[in-house]
Amino acid sequence: MNIKAHLILPNSKDLMKSVGLNEGGKVQKYIDNFVINESEPYLPGNRHLYDSSRISTKLGSGQVIYNTPDANYLYEEKLMVDPFAKVGAFPIRNGKISFKKSDGPIEGFVSRKNVPKIMDPKNRDLHFHGGSMRKGKWFDRMIDDKMDDLLNGVQNIVNGGSK
Repeated sequence: MNIKAHLILPNSKDLMKSVGLNEGGKVQKYIDNFVINESEPYLPGNRHLYDSSRISTKLGSGQVIYNTPDANYLYEEKLMVDPFAKVGAFPIRNGKISFKKSDGPIEGFVSRKNVPKIMDPKNRDLHFHGGSMRKGKWFDRMIDDKMDDLLNGVQNIVNGGSK
């Protein structure tokens, strides 16, 4: 007995879309969201990097964007300086920029507006506060720690899960 069968398979794009692997699909949105949320405990400083990534990233694009002036040098853990003064920032004393210690305690720091910083000629490293996890190279360190969780989440989506 001869059996004839005609098998019709969906094209690869439709097949990938059906499991969420298409560009901008469920898997990519999950990955982008995972990177943003799971990187947060590794980010240096206050929440400005996290908030920026939430605002600047289009989930599903495959790019997580930290749109802040300091994101690059914080990631690289290198001091960036004013191109003229070669300092990271200028001290504020009594509400104005001052380099005299006699003007009182430092109240904060400010950089010159619209003056792009350059890499410190002395190649000095940044030193972070807020715990040992909160420092540069946050994506690399997070993905080293969380890759299995990411892959499990992706597999769940491909298997028909709801993530």
